[in-house]
Amino acid sequence: MKRPAGNRPETPGDLARRLSTSWPVRLAEHLSGKGRSQEDGQTAPWPLHVGIGRPRLTADTLLGNAAAIRHWIDAWTTVPAGCDITHEQRNTRTVGRITIPDRIAFATIDDLAGFLGASASHDLTLARRRFRDLRVIDPRLMGLAASWPAINDLSEIEHDGTCDFLSRRSYDSAEILSAREMILKGLDGKFIEAHRNILQGALAHMGKLRDSSDFRERLGFRSDDRRTLWVKAHPADMTGPFGTAEFAVRPGQIAHFPDSIRQISIVENIESFFGYEPDPGVCLFFGSGNAITGMARDIPALMALDVIYWGDLDTFGMKILSQLRRTLPHVRSVMMDATTMTGLARNAWRHEPEKDRYRGDISGLTEGEEAALALLRRGNHRIEQEHLRPGPGELCTLGIHRAEKSPG
Repeated sequence: MKRPAGNRPETPGDLARRLSTSWPVRLAEHLSGKGRSQEDGQTAPWPLHVGIGRPRLTADTLLGNAAAIRHWIDAWTTVPAGCDITHEQRNTRTVGRITIPDRIAFATIDDLAGFLGASASHDLTLARRRFRDLRVIDPRLMGLAASWPAINDLSEIEHDGTCDFLSRRSYDSAEILSAREMILKGLDGKFIEAHRNILQGALAHMGKLRDSSDFRERLGFRSDDRRTLWVKAHPADMTGPFGTAEFAVRPGQIAHFPDSIRQISIVENIESFFGYEPDPGVCLFFGSGNAITGMARDIPALMALDVIYWGDLDTFGMKILSQLRRTLPHVRSVMMDATTMTGLARNAWRHEPEKDRYRGDISGLTEGEEAALALLRRGNHRIEQEHLRPGPGELCTLGIHRAEKSPG
């Protein structure tokens, strides 16, 4: 490993910080066994030789910075055991012969960890033990080596639960259970969902990961579509004994709409959903924030209907609109443009907290929506849907009207 560019003297602490940047990769390679054999003609990673950064040793620098250079040389007289330092002899006219540190060699990864400090040594010890447990289950799990930070972050109970899960999946992958029904010692039913990325990666290396868009099915469980879409329709558009229609349904169960339905209007927030009623021919959806972007993909019948979206005037509202258009390109928005925003009294504008801002790319907006997004981001503003009162024109476009107050 080459010494750093420039003429900056590198102390043991400086070198440790430089080597720390490559520590995750070196530990992953160690766990996976890469470089243990030279039969393939490749250079083994150990011992690791590293050039030490050093100052420019000219007459002027030696005379002008003698104390600093001596301090740098002395810093390399005490390093952890297992670190072999090679020195270079220099003959100078100004100060005579000097001995300077040139390279350091680490015989094993244990020596490197000891040089880097207690945290690296802990990483190494814990990762070795946990990957030994994984190797017993299936040697192919060594393919998870690059994920050692996430595996090390597991508590002891979570690691044991992960091993329990993978052991059982190694021989009963055909068993179909709900993810919450699998009992893992010491863990609650939410563990599998919370750690699905690690588990999916492990099953992929074991050849046990199933092909599905649902993570439960990928892990070998029964898929339960737990998403619920709240829907309202005018009584004239519904048949049956229930009269006015306000109900919850799983998106995948909506194969078609009544023939009289010509438009779907989606509101982002629950207050707006219950605060308005649909006109004849209109179905009102509660979008539940970002949830509607996934639910819409499971309702192909939406492609044949007009779809209107009304959300918060904030960065996440614009993001939802953008993502919804990836599934339904014909979606139109209401009250989500610059004209609406600038026409409101400033006391309706709110400051959008840092944690609630979406800073990623938002594409597929109209010119008016783009202008609104620019205003929102320029001043970190937001206008909640509940503070937007649609006028007669907007109500007509949405196909809704204010709900009457409950008696009493």
